Amino acid sequence: MAAATGVLASATLAGCGGSAPRGAHGAMTLYFQGAYEPQLYTTVLPAFEASHPGIHVSAVLPPSPSTRDTQLIQAFVAGSGPDVFWSDAPWAFARGPWLLDLTPLVQRDGYDLAAFSAGQLLATERQGGLYGLPRTTNPSVFAARTDAFARAGVALPQGTYTAAELAAVWRKLSVRGKRAGGEINWSPTATYYLRGFGGHLVDPADDLRCVLDQPAAVACGQWIWDRFWTDDSARGLQGQNGWATFAAGTLAMVVVNAAALPGLTLLYANLPWRLLPFPRWPAGQATSTTSEFYAIHAGTPHREAAWELLQFVTSTQWENASIATALLPPARRALWPAFLAALRQRVPGLAGQPLDVFASAPQEGWTYPPETFRYQSAALAVLNPTWQRIFAGAHALPVARGFAALAPAVTAAERQAAAATALPGG
Repeated sequence: MAAATGVLASATLAGCGGSAPRGAHGAMTLYFQGAYEPQLYTTVLPAFEASHPGIHVSAVLPPSPSTRDTQLIQAFVAGSGPDVFWSDAPWAFARGPWLLDLTPLVQRDGYDLAAFSAGQLLATERQGGLYGLPRTTNPSVFAARTDAFARAGVALPQGTYTAAELAAVWRKLSVRGKRAGGEINWSPTATYYLRGFGGHLVDPADDLRCVLDQPAAVACGQWIWDRFWTDDSARGLQGQNGWATFAAGTLAMVVVNAAALPGLTLLYANLPWRLLPFPRWPAGQATSTTSEFYAIHAGTPHREAAWELLQFVTSTQWENASIATALLPPARRALWPAFLAALRQRVPGLAGQPLDVFASAPQEGWTYPPETFRYQSAALAVLNPTWQRIFAGAHALPVARGFAALAPAVTAAERQAAAATALPGG
């Protein structure tokens, strides 16, 4: 048994993995590259070692985000790399056989996937396989300035309200040239809108095929376009600081996610605002979440031990520690009451806020990560410029015509990338 879990400042991926060495007492070494949370490595991982005699975990922090996934794949190609690792970019690993399909292990052991939000699991589902388990579920809701509602004589939405009712509220709140009613993330990767309308960006059965030309997707795009150009009631969230304009009073409703809530609450403590859920879209409720996951390297020589470790770093014990140390929103649905209780206790500025608006989405299964193609960069190279033409100009390109052109163009780019790749399984 190893005496202590090893933690390094950053991962040197080429030097770990492969045929794991054994210690003086025959202990197997598993290499683990987690998220940026070293406190969990030192306080929680020893419990895994204690309950798994003969397994030592050597834990490392990831390198910088800009090179992290590239270095991982390079290490995997070289026959090295961690046995179990974290990432927030499932598309980076979709082109090759780097991740172990967990489906046989889940089925064999009766592992309870229902403990997680069904939507969150979509991040690592590919072609009938499951290639990772979620690290967190981070739903978004609206924060609404109550003073703006009062000045406009508009009542805050109560309970479940519809997308049409949201549009009507934004029209009443907006003042041309002075204040936008609300905020929309109109990036092509913000696909929870499409989910809410019953549409998709990526064909669920073929991650090389774009299906933006389907009626539900077109209807969603038209709803977004109308808020910008028919109503002039919304502003676009495109890497801008929505909370700064919210604080300035030029935006009445802003998007906020659960992980960012404590910091924003402290920063904007004096603003009169209240949390509201996203609306019920035409096909049902939907909100965004992250794509963060833990996975097993398909080339690990210690598959069973790695499976034990993966279960541990996605366990109730690990997630409770994540809540305690970093207020990380849990992936497990049953832990949301504990997370919200911790928020209320540690962030006094949230007193009186209806925090349950965050919990309903993961608990009921309508948090959705971005839909991604197998060759995401190739798809975005086609999507982004046309997306700008559709939504950034009033009459540059109609939604229906733009989406009809994008679907075959993105599909062609994906298939071309697949044919050209030299990666195994590409």
